[in-house]
Amino acid sequence: MFRVRPATTEEAKNILEREFAAGHGLELTERAILVVFENAKGEAQDYAVLRTALEIEPVGFAPESSTSRRFNFIQNLETFARLSGIPEYYFSIVPDDVEWQKTVEKFGAERISNPVLRYRKNLR
Repeated sequence: MFRVRPATTEEAKNILEREFAAGHGLELTERAILVVFENAKGEAQDYAVLRTALEIEPVGFAPESSTSRRFNFIQNLETFARLSGIPEYYFSIVPDDVEWQKTVEKFGAERISNPVLRYRKNLR
């Protein structure tokens, strides 16, 4: 029987090593569960990361907003998240906004993927 189940420690290690070597930004945090879909032999074949996370998306800045104004706005959102006990958040930046990318990385944000197409699926 094919089933979806949490990955074992060994499976998770193998998947993380394989994806890291391939240059993918697979990362697991305390709010993430790595699940696998078994093949006919009961071995982990496909995987997914189920994550409960705050996403600050989209963020819109007026053309005249300075980098310092943008940063101040984000700092206020981060303060709210910290006070709410949220340990991390996710966001996207358009690929051509190089200055903003450099700014968020300078202040501790970590790029976890290359430009990807994002989708939303409503389950209701």
